[in-house]
Amino acid sequence: MEQKECILVADDDPEIRGMVKIVLEKAGFEALQAENGLVAIQMIQQQPIDLVLMDVMMPVLDGIQSCRRIRQFSDIPIIFLTVQAEEEVLAEAFSAGAHDYIYKPFRPKELVVRIQAVLQRSSYHAAPPSPRMIYLELELDPKTRVVRKAGSPLNVTQMGYHLIEYFMRHMGEVVSKTDLLRDVWDYVETQGGDNMVEAAIKRLRKDLQDDSREPRYIKTIWGMGYRFGEKNSG
Repeated sequence: MEQKECILVADDDPEIRGMVKIVLEKAGFEALQAENGLVAIQMIQQQPIDLVLMDVMMPVLDGIQSCRRIRQFSDIPIIFLTVQAEEEVLAEAFSAGAHDYIYKPFRPKELVVRIQAVLQRSSYHAAPPSPRMIYLELELDPKTRVVRKAGSPLNVTQMGYHLIEYFMRHMGEVVSKTDLLRDVWDYVETQGGDNMVEAAIKRLRKDLQDDSREPRYIKTIWGMGYRFGEKNSG
């Protein structure tokens, strides 16, 4: 019998936890529950869990603090559940190590699809690595999953790494926010998507020390999207 993928639902609202548990079990997942971030961390350390659904606002230890602690010992996929759409909150979530986020209230089908997409993407990035990619001072090593600038490792988030990898594979091409949502996030809904991309790009530029007014790496092409570098450069 094939083992079910296990999803941990960390939320202080028992009604939301119960509802999400029902949705997940109907979709073929095993679902566990934690009432706060501290309990979630303890459960992740004690048993195999494939993905965490993490509420942002929780007592004892909130979602972002919990995510930072989890990232000290695990790269388990984390999707934030949030009612907050501010760019600063999203940027902080990605900085903490989030893979994705979904607004409350959400539709059951959307929740399941987003979970499946993140799990698939995590599996894809566990595949055999491709050769190193270089542009100007940046070097991405898929084998070690390290990004370096002028030879020194950069502290980029997991989403930042995926974005750099995608941009380098599409060097010199203009990619739209829709392209990024589809190919990097496997995002099937458009609501809130632009904010998510903008927050992730803003964070990545900060990590790369790339001035948005005079960028060397990620250039904004107004009305179209973004372009990373030039073709045949490196």
